[in-house]
Amino acid sequence: MADELPFTLDQLLIVQAIAQQGSFRRAAESLFVSQPAVSLQVQNLERQLGVVLFDRGGRKVELTDAGQVLLHYSERILKLCREAVQALANLQEMGGGHLVLGASQTVGT
Repeated sequence: MADELPFTLDQLLIVQAIAQQGSFRRAAESLFVSQPAVSLQVQNLERQLGVVLFDRGGRKVELTDAGQVLLHYSERILKLCREAVQALANLQEMGGGHLVLGASQTVGT
């Protein structure tokens, strides 16, 4: 499919977690998944996008320029997803449906 996105919401959550935690291991712990699963998702994401997202050279994992760009958009995307979930929950709490208002005006004689 031509419109298929090269990433999933889970991969964006992983990028955020790594950026926040500073390591693949701590990100995996915060997401309750294994470290190899996080590494595999990042490798797949980097391959799909054709960019390197993290500088893995030092003690702390750092975002590359491409990683910074993706993090910026992932924050926006995930915020919109959370807003959509909240809007749907609010709609469900209100019982959904439509509210119809009517008014009449009496004219004095």
